[in-house]
Amino acid sequence: MKCQIYPANQLGGTPPQLLNQVRDGVADIAWTLPGYTPGRFTLTEVFELPFFTTSYEASSRALWDFVEGGQALRDGGRPRYFSAKQ
Repeated sequence: MKCQIYPANQLGGTPPQLLNQVRDGVADIAWTLPGYTPGRFTLTEVFELPFFTTSYEASSRALWDFVEGGQALRDGGRPRYFSAKQ
């Protein structure tokens, strides 16, 4: 496998545009946060609320369990990894 990494938005755009770049074929994969795209992943926004849990590990596990439970994402994307911060 060959991988070219373009850190710090070297392909242009802003963090909220990363998912659109994947959708449009500009990039094959992107690392972003749901908080960068408010309104796009409305079902997961609750996991970014302060004091939702006592640790980021617990928030991340709860978020992953939620996604694995078959909860659809609004734009039909296929997440490979989810994490939440405290």
